[in-house]
Amino acid sequence: MASMKNMRSIAWAITVAFVFSAQAQANSGTFEGAEFKDHYEWNDTPFLLHGAGVLQRFFDKGYAAALYLGEGVPPERALDDVPRRIEIEYFRAIPSEEFVFATIKGVLRNVNSADHARIRGSVGRLNGLYQDVEPGDRYALTYIPGVGTELSLNGESKGLIEGAEFSAALFAIWIGEGALDESLRAELLALDAQPSSPPARSKPEVESLRVAHDSTAVSQEEWEESIGEAENLRMEPRIGG
Repeated sequence: MASMKNMRSIAWAITVAFVFSAQAQANSGTFEGAEFKDHYEWNDTPFLLHGAGVLQRFFDKGYAAALYLGEGVPPERALDDVPRRIEIEYFRAIPSEEFVFATIKGVLRNVNSADHARIRGSVGRLNGLYQDVEPGDRYALTYIPGVGTELSLNGESKGLIEGAEFSAALFAIWIGEGALDESLRAELLALDAQPSSPPARSKPEVESLRVAHDSTAVSQEEWEESIGEAENLRMEPRIGG
């Protein structure tokens, strides 16, 4: 009997230790070795860590990402004109041209033809800022209403691009209806902690995001033109490169 009691005590102790270990990891914001602070401040604007996760394709882990929102901003308003930030730490080397193609593809998944025409120049300017990354490098996109979206690499600013509509389309790559990975989107928005009823989304409009079924979706010609622009960018000198 004493032996059984001791075994139960040991099992209980192991369980408690595991729970506290998991809680410590969640509070520190550590994912696959990538640690994210629970808050951030830029241009006198505070940001709070909302959710984080890992992008995984089959057995390949691409990167860990964390979403920050301005104080008091609920996740259903994350694509409104509100402060937001995404940090991404990479687990493998990625050349700059991959970021160019991924950005073009991700934006086109989340906007219609008219929206794309308005932000196309801004997307091109962002694509001109990308540099190659190595494992452990970290890109961050930080948006403040009225200021713009800053791209930084390992804490060093690479450029600032204005425009609320551009920023919403850019962040939609990870948290929009046409997000590149639904599991990562759920982790960033912490959807499992939200009410089961789907939140109303004001920007971009849901019908605009469903590009595959939208008669005004970006045409194949526009897609090919954007890819052509990306190819031209690869031939231009990189800022900071």
